Amino acid sequence: MQRKTNKILNGTVKNLLVTSPAILGFSIILFSKRPLSDITFSLGLILAAFTGVIIALRKEIPMSIGSVRGKAAVIQGMSFAILLWAAALYIFLF
Repeated sequence: MQRKTNKILNGTVKNLLVTSPAILGFSIILFSKRPLSDITFSLGLILAAFTGVIIALRKEIPMSIGSVRGKAAVIQGMSFAILLWAAALYIFLF
């Protein structure tokens, strides 16, 4: 029982560390004085996209129970990063 609790806690901590750029980026959008200004929104999306880069570099999406590993994690991480960076660039330029 103790080992399973430690494994779940370890997965939760890893998940929090990997998703911290997304939490930071979206909190900038939520708590800024002008959340829908072009620069604020783009900056928040760019910061949030680094979660995808971290996932791709680690080749793992940690979760509390189980994980996604290997090529699937790299594809999901890079897709997330590219999508958010493209949205940030589009919002900033147009």
